[in-house]
Amino acid sequence: MADLYTRYFANSRHNGFVEASSDAAGNIAWRRRIPSGENQQAEARLLLSSGNVVVIDGMREIFAFNANGERLWHRPKRPGTQIALQNGLIYLFTQECSNFLEAVTLAGEIKIEGAPVPDVGEAAYVVIMEPTEDGLVAQVQYTDLPDFPTGEALVYRVVNSEQSGVYAWSRGYPQQESPLVPFVCTQLRRLVTSLPGEALVFDLDTKEREPEPIARFPFPLGDKTVWLSCGGDGHIHWLGYDSQAVYLAVTDLDGEPIHQWNSEKITNLHRCNPIIPTIVTPDRLYVVTPRNLLAIRDNQLEWNFESPRGEFRECTALADGTVLATTWDTLYRLNDKGQIMFDEILDEPLVTPPVVDEKGLIYVAGAETLYALR
Repeated sequence: MADLYTRYFANSRHNGFVEASSDAAGNIAWRRRIPSGENQQAEARLLLSSGNVVVIDGMREIFAFNANGERLWHRPKRPGTQIALQNGLIYLFTQECSNFLEAVTLAGEIKIEGAPVPDVGEAAYVVIMEPTEDGLVAQVQYTDLPDFPTGEALVYRVVNSEQSGVYAWSRGYPQQESPLVPFVCTQLRRLVTSLPGEALVFDLDTKEREPEPIARFPFPLGDKTVWLSCGGDGHIHWLGYDSQAVYLAVTDLDGEPIHQWNSEKITNLHRCNPIIPTIVTPDRLYVVTPRNLLAIRDNQLEWNFESPRGEFRECTALADGTVLATTWDTLYRLNDKGQIMFDEILDEPLVTPPVVDEKGLIYVAGAETLYALR
């Protein structure tokens, strides 16, 4: 079974769609306490799943559970840093330093230890960390410091070699910020990132040490743009809004337009700001605003689900056409017509996207508890 991602910064497509199905009816199979370390509760966590193992970011540690709720192992990590799952390995930053990577198997065995990630220091954070079979794709954004009033964006690919942490290539943009979360299109070997108002597309396999983008073009939605995501066909899905409507544009990787859609004819859209990137599935696109979940098919609105209980927080689409969505403390499952299959009110606010495992168990977590539903 493929590694499953749902959080935009840990998903190479950044689109909240997982190629898995579930027969779960919404009954709680088990719940487990998540140690948070020094009484620090997490406002957001990440769940990763592969096979029958689910891994949760516990702020200062990651924890692995099996489908029966047994804790398999745990490992310390650098607080506030990302984790990623690729090719059966879980990547995390070491507890002591924010620019050294470790990788462990789903059984908790160490495979990579102390591999440096270049140019990540106290004044920088990793915007994206995308492990691949032949190396690491990353983007670093430097923060403002008193002596350096503006940041810098750096994108690069690091290749596996005898000397760990060697650049294949890098490209820096001094005094520039990257306003959109970038993504890696693994099918076409491209990195799509941005400067203010402008998209940049890099070839992952370039032979240049400091390459220029192979394509750069203005955002098709202009200053309305807030999210990027990518489908299995390699198209870029641009999402934006203003006070009147939500706007969706689809282009190819050269910026050539394919189609556009907007919500101007929808009268019961409470607020227009999308809270996550476009969810891209083979059959539909999903746009999620604070109170509405919109399903778009063939460039037309197919259905509009209004949250009956609070604002939406996260959403995951499954291969069987159903959608899992969370509000403050409720997990919804909707069928392919936008009708509620179940709604389960849980004990605390939910802070992760839902995921499923190989057996179809659904997982979601709050700041202190991991829930499994069947």
